Amino acid sequence: MKLIHYILICCLLGLVGCSKDDWQPLGEGLCASCGPPRIISVKYLPNSNQSITLQNNNDGTMAFDSMYLEHTADTIKYFIPVGTTVAQWDSLIITGAQLGFAIDTITDTVYLKAPTGYLYDIWSH
Repeated sequence: MKLIHYILICCLLGLVGCSKDDWQPLGEGLCASCGPPRIISVKYLPNSNQSITLQNNNDGTMAFDSMYLEHTADTIKYFIPVGTTVAQWDSLIITGAQLGFAIDTITDTVYLKAPTGYLYDIWSH
């Protein structure tokens, strides 16, 4: 709990200068001074050109393999292929053709999850 308070205070005050020695594990392979992978954009119109862009907010290259995307419209999941890595602050674009499901153009929620089911991020419209 103290670690969470420390992180929140640092973020609120905008403090910087923590060394790698100060970083603590934060579950699912993340560190306390960096963030989880995020869904940074979802293009759902037109239907023929849908895509989801994910970003690595972690320190250094991160393995995205076996993470998966799912949405509320059905039970289809898209598993990111084994061996997929994303460099620090870089992004990964997954096209609609790769997804195997269509993003509902009226209302939908997309989830980015770890292989264990741990929820990294949610996007909805």
